[in-house]
This record gives sequence, structure tokens and C-alpha cells, in this order.
Amino acid sequence: MNLLLALATTLFAANGPAFLVWKAVDLQHYEEMLRARVGSDHTANERLADLDGHAVFVVYRDGTGLVEAHDTVTHIIYVISGVANLVVGGTMVDERRLAPEQLRGTSTTGGETKRVAAGDVLYIGKVPHWFKVDAGEHITYLMINLEAP
Repeated sequence: MNLLLALATTLFAANGPAFLVWKAVDLQHYEEMLRARVGSDHTANERLADLDGHAVFVVYRDGTGLVEAHDTVTHIIYVISGVANLVVGGTMVDERRLAPEQLRGTSTTGGETKRVAAGDVLYIGKVPHWFKVDAGEHITYLMINLEAP
């Protein structure tokens, strides 16, 4: 968590808060709350306060959802708990635009798969990405969306 805090502090130092801590106990509380709100897409999220115009979320997934990609958003993610296979890159299958910044697909062809777990910090650029969560597993993470042209 110290790496993420240092990165966030550096990124938002110009106009953001001078200091910010997300306590582990608070993040665990979000996980419990989100677990109760999971929808048919196996995902629930809570938007926290924006930092200098960058959206911050806690996301809970208990199954494999859709592939996503963004034209102008890069993610920095700290995995709070759980495990998943993260597929990054490749080509989206059945790609559709849900909003100006939101692309979704049913799967990917190609890409690189990495196993991610609690404590990992991820940087995901403007490429397709897909959290594949095995049956009986979950993943919860803190995500900062960095707007980039």
C-alpha cells in the first residue's frame, strides 16, 4: 500500500490533497459492502472522492465479467484481496461502445495473462483488459483512473 500512496501523492501533489491515507480496515469495509451489491455482471463498485479530477473506485468481482478498454483512461490498481487472472492486450471480441470512454467486449483473442493477488500494484494503459475470476474466488481492488489524452 505504501507504493500506491507514494504514487498517488506524487501524481496529485500539484492540486490534490497534501496527504491521503486509505486505511486497510476501511477498504475491507468497502469489500463487505460491495459483496452484498454484486450484480449479474459479477461486479460492484463504489466511487470514492475524486483526486484532482481523477476518479477513484473500490471494485469487487466474484466472477468473470466483460473485457473493457478506454480511449483516454489509464488505471493504477492496488489489489486489496483475492486473486484473478488478468488478461491485458489482444483484440476484443464483440466490441461495443457503452459511452464515449467505455468500450466493452465478451472476450479477447491474444493478450498476455498474469495472475494477480492481494498486495499487487498494477498499471494498465489504454489497452483491453479482462479480470477472469475462477469459480469460488473473488478480487477486490482500489483503482485510480488517470485521464490521459
